[in-house]
Amino acid sequence: MNPYLFENVIVTGGAGFIGSNLVSYIQNLTKGSIFIIDSFGQSINHCSTHGSYKNLVGLKCIPLAGDIRNIKEIVSKSIKVPISAVFHMAAISDTTALDENTVIDVNFNSFFDFLEICDHFSAPIVYASSGAVYGNKICQTNNLGSESPNNVYGYSKYSMDSVSKELNFRTKKGNKITGLRFFNVYGPNENSKGKSSS
Repeated sequence: MNPYLFENVIVTGGAGFIGSNLVSYIQNLTKGSIFIIDSFGQSINHCSTHGSYKNLVGLKCIPLAGDIRNIKEIVSKSIKVPISAVFHMAAISDTTALDENTVIDVNFNSFFDFLEICDHFSAPIVYASSGAVYGNKICQTNNLGSESPNNVYGYSKYSMDSVSKELNFRTKKGNKITGLRFFNVYGPNENSKGKSSS
């Protein structure tokens, strides 16, 4: 019985809180390489990012520094093996960010490039959405159609979800798209989030 679920994978935001915990979990399920693509704490137009090499110490991965808006260039330059899955956790996740253009550009516009990369590799994508898509309308049960984001971060995630739904949760070439609506996530490696930590 093959103990591996993946050959080689990409994890964006892998040096962040959620991403590094994901890498810690999937490293024993991955036969080949785990490529981390992260901005490593470099702000983007004054919008904060929270990744740190400290979250990767002891993990089996290949760190690649870069802006996810350049994902095609990063992949073509640095990844020369087949990819079996893409875990897209990177985002400007600050719910108080006011630079709407930057948040939409980083979080939403780049999503289309990720879908193309998945089709290039014939790989599924799992991406981080957010409970912020519901705004203040958090109910005991929230479903597609009850969203009402009240900040640009939530709106950027809602936009990703809307595109995924419009595509019937498949890329143009039929690769699966899965969005995970995280709510209040907390745990190890959260220190790098600063004021955003739980």
